[in-house]
This record gives sequence, C-alpha cells and structure tokens, in this order.
Amino acid sequence: MNGASCRFDLNDSRAFGLRFYAFFFLMVLCHVASAPIAFTQDSPFANALDVKSVVIKPAAPTVSDTIKAEVLFQETAPTLQSLYYRWMVNGEVAQESPDAQLQRPTRKGDKIEVLVFVGERREESRAVRAYATVQNAPPTVRKVEERLEDNGFYIATFESVDQDGDPVSLTLKRGPEGMTLDGGKNQVHWNVPKGTAGSFPVELLAADSSGGQVLLAYTISISQQ
Repeated sequence: MNGASCRFDLNDSRAFGLRFYAFFFLMVLCHVASAPIAFTQDSPFANALDVKSVVIKPAAPTVSDTIKAEVLFQETAPTLQSLYYRWMVNGEVAQESPDAQLQRPTRKGDKIEVLVFVGERREESRAVRAYATVQNAPPTVRKVEERLEDNGFYIATFESVDQDGDPVSLTLKRGPEGMTLDGGKNQVHWNVPKGTAGSFPVELLAADSSGGQVLLAYTISISQQ
C-alpha cells in the first residue's frame, strides 16, 4: 500500500509569516492613528487647547488706566485653571505673579506684553500672549473761578492738566462778541455791554503737544440790571 506523501516548503512558510506580521503591524498602526489623543497640562499643546484668547484691557490704555489681562477659555477646558502672568514692559520683565493686573506704573509709548501660562510650567513656548501700547492721554481742563465785577468786567480762570506731562494750550472756540482769551493766565475776559442779558455759550479747547484734545463747554447767564 502506497502512503500519501506531504512536502513542507520552508520558503513558503517564511513568506507566510512575514505577510502575517506585516498585516498585524499595519493593523496596530491604524488603531493608534484613529485613537483620540488626550492632552494634559504637561502637553506642549495644552495652552492652545484650553485658552481661546488673551486680551489686554483696555485695548488702548493710557497712564491713568488700570491694565488687566482677560483670559477666555474653550468650552471644553477644565473648570479650575492655574494661571500665571508674566508682564513685560519695553521688552523687560516688569512683574511675574498669578495677578492678572499690571501693578507697575506706565508711561506714554510703553510697549506692553503679557504672557499667560496654564499650569505649573513656565516655558515661553507654552505661553499665550497679548500686546498693547500705552497711548497719549488727553488733557483735562476745568473752570476754577468765575466772576462778574461791578463795572461789568467778566473773568473766568481755568486749570489744565496733562497726565503725560505734555504742555497744554487753550483756544477760545466760541464765546460772546468781544470775549478774549489770555493764554498766559488761562483766563477769558469780557467787557459786558450795558443792558446785556441772557445766556451766552462758551467753548474752550484744551490741546496737548501730542494731539490730545478736550472741549470744555459752559454757559454764562446774565440778568439785566
């Protein structure tokens, strides 16, 4: 009786094994590529995911403004966030703390940058940034004295202040006929004609050397004697 013979080809077995392992490796790669990636605060992408934007308020600050950083988070961000602020003024570190408000006084023209860090790590590559420049503050002007003398001579004295230290000039923009401005004394003068009565609007413009302006308007009321 002749028995059936079975031949085993070693080369075919190796080829099958290589194809099997290649297929298995491709399946693993596909699974890893499709799996969601969980970022944490230690991930270099955590800031980009958690923080929607950072803005400096006000956007155009002056020396009299309180300057703060406002951080807006994505809806999916954790409820509790550990924030740290590095304030830079003209390229130098001015303040580093968890305080969102800049405590250092500023001057006109200062370049402000804030770096906001989420979590404990302080690498600048992880920071979200915002920028602002301190703008010119307009001057202020107020009437400090006003009187009508018995001889019908009207005098009003004004005080002007510029928070940036710029010189301020006054201009009489509107007033009754005959009213004049003494710029050296910051006064307006008016010889009120006899028999004059009524209301007379006055407008005084205060302007600083950097282009900031403010208009003071008031009314002179005179009753006929």
